[in-house]
Amino acid sequence: MDKSGPTRPKGSPNKDASPGRNSPRKMIQPASSSIPSSPTRMKAFPHGTPNKSPPETPTRMKASPSRIKTSPSYVEKKQRHSSPQITPKREKVPYNVTPNCSSGLEMSPRKDYVVSQDVLARWTDGLFYLGTVKKVDEKLGRCYILFEDQSSFWVMFKDMMGSPNYNTELTCTLCSDGTSEEPNQIVICDRCGQGYHQLCHQPPILDSVLEPEVQWLCRQCIFANSVKRGGALKKGPNAKALQQMKLALPYELSSLSWDSAHRTNKQECYCYCGGPGDWYLKMLQCSRCRQWFHEACVQCLEKPMLYGDRFYLFVCSVCNAGPEYLQRMEMKWVDLAQLVLYNLSLTNKKKYQDFDNEIMPFINHNWDNLQLVRLEAFTRGERQEKVLDALKASKTR
Repeated sequence: MDKSGPTRPKGSPNKDASPGRNSPRKMIQPASSSIPSSPTRMKAFPHGTPNKSPPETPTRMKASPSRIKTSPSYVEKKQRHSSPQITPKREKVPYNVTPNCSSGLEMSPRKDYVVSQDVLARWTDGLFYLGTVKKVDEKLGRCYILFEDQSSFWVMFKDMMGSPNYNTELTCTLCSDGTSEEPNQIVICDRCGQGYHQLCHQPPILDSVLEPEVQWLCRQCIFANSVKRGGALKKGPNAKALQQMKLALPYELSSLSWDSAHRTNKQECYCYCGGPGDWYLKMLQCSRCRQWFHEACVQCLEKPMLYGDRFYLFVCSVCNAGPEYLQRMEMKWVDLAQLVLYNLSLTNKKKYQDFDNEIMPFINHNWDNLQLVRLEAFTRGERQEKVLDALKASKTR
């Protein structure tokens, strides 16, 4: 389904300037649906909802990292390449991953993506989805991907993970340089087989990892193992490794070019993962650095987020120099009503919502996830009365 481009909310980049970050995604299970209509009934969302309804968050099942083809073992996986000016070689070079934007470094456009190649593409929710390359635009560094639900969008090289190529020299994924000398040698990920200079990778790779018996996973693979809908893993070795990775960003935050409201940037670079994102869906904004973070990548959530829910005080791991900080902010009945209308406008794709059959059932079903501390003592009958009063008092919104 090679279409010219999806509808975008006002203020979003044009379709040629980004890889479809604002494009609607369709579900594999259940069947896909059309683009939601504008929530015209909500004239003034409390925290600045766009004038047009944003696309729905993809609901396809996250592609399992185990489906990614891994490169074969090498003679010495993490050997020290001590010979000067000698580029180490290996049998296969695996897929590229998110580039490190620090110090102005950008990955050279990949020459090895080909039509009909299976890839994993990171979407605006921070998760990867399986698709097939239909077109390759080397000049703009992107591919046109057909996903499993038959939707198709442009995706930037930096947000793609592909199968390995053969008979290619080993180079650093981030700087494309094949030089491997102390104290900045190329280290190979034990899962994907991708090579990284010790100082190019974020955080930098310690010398202790160079020992052959020490297992090491790159940043990309750690995120693929740990992120999920509703919040990333909180316990176990994968969660611990993810928290360590989140202490540093894979890009220079000050180099991003933001809009006046600090909601979108030209580089399509957000969160700890450096992938695309939509601020008006399930993302948290750090109150210090003001960067946006995917629900799937944060480890501090107790309950899944709702679309457009900005009633949180959040500090990211980078700014907090450790685990994230999260505090639920209090909501009034009018805030609750507007938030519910916003979510229903995305899921029901209707201009108006039925109070008894749609609004109140949604509130009662998601009551625990809303975490309304001051309102949780109200009975269902009292909730209905309060919400109805709030809607009548805010007709102009």
